[in-house]
Amino acid sequence: MVKVKILGISGTPIKDGNCGKMVRESLKACAELDDVETEFITLTGKEIVTCKHCQWCIENMSPCKIKDNAYPIYDRIAKSDGLILGSPTWFNTLSPFLLNFFSRARYIAFFTHDFRNKPVSLSTLGLLGYGLDNAISVMKDVVWCMNVIPVAAA
Repeated sequence: MVKVKILGISGTPIKDGNCGKMVRESLKACAELDDVETEFITLTGKEIVTCKHCQWCIENMSPCKIKDNAYPIYDRIAKSDGLILGSPTWFNTLSPFLLNFFSRARYIAFFTHDFRNKPVSLSTLGLLGYGLDNAISVMKDVVWCMNVIPVAAA
């Protein structure tokens, strides 16, 4: 039987924080299913430069010229069968770390479509529940640009 590969990404700068724990627990539930393989990646400590919208990737039809930790993670997404994305809610919206990570994937969105039709679960958490709905809405908007299919949100 073919194994299904689920990749969980925690979009927080806080090492071993609640967001990472939330994504790991989701992956743990997936791993209990037959023929499911899981992998966890955190953006904590990763160097992911902010997109400057310089158009280099578009004009050259080539991956971003900036060499940092973003594209190795994009490769892991491309090789997965589904995603679990987690991000804390800050100031009633998505934290900038996950948003910044996906902003650098313009080449993939426009030219390779490597993320197309991947199912994704979107998760967030925050202090006293303020802004969680808005953060999920922003996450849906971000993954929609990548042609990823949100199948669950919490």
